[in-house]
Amino acid sequence: MTGQDFYRTVVQNTLSGYVYCRSIAGPDGSIVDFVILEANQAFLELFGLEGKDVKGKPFSQVFTGIQREQAYLANVLQRVSPSRPLRLRTYFKSQRRVYRLHIYSPQAEHFVIHILHASQLSHDRKMERYLKRRLSNEELLFNTAMLAMQDMGMDQFYLRCLEMIGEKLGLSRVYVFEYHAESNTIDNTYEWVAPGISPQKEHLQGIKTQDIPWWHQTLLERKNIQFSDVEDIPEEAAKALLRPQEVKSLLAMPLFIDSAYYGFAGFDHCHSYRDWHPEDVRILSSVCNIFSDYMKHKQTEAALHLERAQLLSLFDGIQEPIYVADMENYSIIYGNLALQRVYNQSLVGKICYRVLMNRDQPCEFCTNPTLKAMAYEPYVWEFRNPVLNRYYRVVDRMITWPDGRDVRFEMAIDISDYKQATRDLQTEKERLRVTLHSIGDGVISTHQDGTVLMMNEVAENLTGWWREEALGRPLSKVFRIFDEQSHLPQPDPVDLAMQSSTRQVTPVNHAVLLDRNGRERPVDYSASPIKDISDDVLGVVLVFRDVTQQKKEAAEIFYLSYHDRLTGLYNRAFFERELARLNTDRQLPLSMIMGDVNGLKITNDVFGHQAGDNLLRAIAQLLRESCRSEDIIARWGGDEFIILLPQTSSEEAHQICERITKACRESSYGLTRVSISLGYATKKDPEEDIMQVLRLAEDFMYKRKLLESKSIRSSIVGSIKQTLYERGVESEEHTHHLALLGTRIGMAMGLSDNEINELELLAMLHDIGKIAISDHILKKSAKLCPEEAQELKRHTEIGYRIAQSVPELAPIADCILSHHEWWNGEGYPQGLKGAAIPLPSRIITIVDVYDNLITGCSIQPGLPPQQALKAIAGAAGTQFDPGITAIFVEQMGGLA
Repeated sequence: MTGQDFYRTVVQNTLSGYVYCRSIAGPDGSIVDFVILEANQAFLELFGLEGKDVKGKPFSQVFTGIQREQAYLANVLQRVSPSRPLRLRTYFKSQRRVYRLHIYSPQAEHFVIHILHASQLSHDRKMERYLKRRLSNEELLFNTAMLAMQDMGMDQFYLRCLEMIGEKLGLSRVYVFEYHAESNTIDNTYEWVAPGISPQKEHLQGIKTQDIPWWHQTLLERKNIQFSDVEDIPEEAAKALLRPQEVKSLLAMPLFIDSAYYGFAGFDHCHSYRDWHPEDVRILSSVCNIFSDYMKHKQTEAALHLERAQLLSLFDGIQEPIYVADMENYSIIYGNLALQRVYNQSLVGKICYRVLMNRDQPCEFCTNPTLKAMAYEPYVWEFRNPVLNRYYRVVDRMITWPDGRDVRFEMAIDISDYKQATRDLQTEKERLRVTLHSIGDGVISTHQDGTVLMMNEVAENLTGWWREEALGRPLSKVFRIFDEQSHLPQPDPVDLAMQSSTRQVTPVNHAVLLDRNGRERPVDYSASPIKDISDDVLGVVLVFRDVTQQKKEAAEIFYLSYHDRLTGLYNRAFFERELARLNTDRQLPLSMIMGDVNGLKITNDVFGHQAGDNLLRAIAQLLRESCRSEDIIARWGGDEFIILLPQTSSEEAHQICERITKACRESSYGLTRVSISLGYATKKDPEEDIMQVLRLAEDFMYKRKLLESKSIRSSIVGSIKQTLYERGVESEEHTHHLALLGTRIGMAMGLSDNEINELELLAMLHDIGKIAISDHILKKSAKLCPEEAQELKRHTEIGYRIAQSVPELAPIADCILSHHEWWNGEGYPQGLKGAAIPLPSRIITIVDVYDNLITGCSIQPGLPPQQALKAIAGAAGTQFDPGITAIFVEQMGGLA
């Protein structure tokens, strides 16, 4: 189908009447009639001409009784031309109908008329509004479904959905209540409110369903609660809950997970009464179905995670090594604790035949082919592991892993003792002796009377007793243990083991071993009776180990759990625990100071995050020095700190803030003035909410930060400029000269005052990024090596980040980034070309190179101005903008 055929088909099938005609002029040149060239079906139906052939016929012949309308139409068409279409509404008296006309002229004496009956127009508009509402609601439903499929927490899902629903449907409040069957109560779990609407979540907790039986029963029956006026609700108790919320219209829909009642979703309208449109009710019902499916999915997901965790926990409790390996690439994807103990490391992610068998390729006896052929049936076999020198009875089985792939499950039961039971007893004794003396734990065995029978070298080192000296002595003389806290003697482990009626090891913790030389060390130990086949006790075996390092590590972990690793201050978790502990009447007045470090971002951008970390450490030290010993100082997060001040008035908190501010003024950190914006608040009344006090301190701090931020940024930029001058990287004379030359060119180019001001600012700060480049590179008299040259080029990007960090410099950030770009695209850092380079950058590039040419440097003496101008002109079209270059040369007096 050609394009013309397509559009003809569209016109023929449109709902509005369409007629294409040519005018017939009278003797005086005025229009007296029209010849119909083309008309669609809708046009024929409007005038009752269905089935008639009107093509090529004049209006006066086709229509009868509309002479008045025809004359009016002829008069109207006098005003239509190819450049002047016309829209109008007119009443055809002969048909007693109002029509809307759209007339235009594609060429002289030819007219296209679109005609639409007014009632049809009204119906179309009504349908358009309905479709728009339907489309908007379908979009809401689609977006809700998309959120349900994303990997996000339940809180985030509901809050985003409720906000989207409320804004899309113009609601005042949207919420989800959760039903608790054990207490027969409902809680407002999630809530969104429109601006100006008061939140109600905190007030709607623990509502007993027996107090609102009609409400509860209606929802249990899977019925909606829908009222345009909540005063029409038949239950007074429910209305009593709603009146304080200023709800005028309400819609509540039950939420079920399968057959179990979960709660309900509610939709409030507070500003006015609202008739709930059926389309809105339909789409909200669909959204609630998504909510129910989402919650069911989350419950199923949680159950699967729990089941998998329980299964893995069960495997970890099994003493035999268990592992799971991919049957295609032989990678171990799970190993239990017993496997880790056997190999003294985690084997997950490693190739099974390499770590288990020390081979370079799969074992020839690998059971993968057998397992695939057996289709998920277990396969039992035995083998000797040459790496471990142990015999194992192995149970293999192909199983399906949670991600859907087939894997090999293997459990290895050590049968080495059974295999070696027939060996000579002396060999067994020797093996036992070697084993005992090679393990990392101390081992002592005793006779039935508790005297030492055997001990390994580790036991010798830990107790300070030589084996020959200890043999035959009571264990209590060799192994002297005390309680770690009370330092009282602990019960003799031999007595405990002898009293045990089973072979179960008796563990004892929190013990201190006092060795022969009087040195103490923390130990963990366990004792177990040695019994013969008749269950008679032959003695006791004691296993113990030095846990000094473990306790040290545990203490470090405990310290880190309540301290910030970077600053050494308390962390947020500790602060919140202390806040809950100290939030008592006895500690009033209870003050809090909230602080936010100034200049951290620009420090990170310019000098790197290590410098930013050092700035945070400096702030932390100032806080320690400025506060009292009883004050609790914590890093709240990022660049925020918080101080808890028990029994401290608002005036005292203010004085501490002043002390911190003074210490900051008297201190400095590199180029950055140490500064922190502070705010404080005090809880004086026991009834006050401590979290509200914290928010007041935070609000106060943010207000201070707004007032101080501009000054801090200006101070940092000023410090950077001054440092550049002091380091000899830039000179005030150079930047001043650039500003004069740049202004001169800008004026010659007719730039605005604002553009010239930005040009002057760029002249002063274009090389600000060199603050982060080392003096070794900036002041090197010899030619830079490639690595040094590349490092120097970074100053444009660093300068760009500095400018972006300071709102006042943001307008010239791109110019700073681009002032080393070349007209031909061979510059850096982006390789911009031609007019893509910002205009101020093109100007500054020329005057900067010119000034450097006439000034010279340590490896290149300065040039005479005329020679420098020739060099500039020679680089036009390659390094420099040719147009600006010509203006510059002209402004500098031209070439001789």
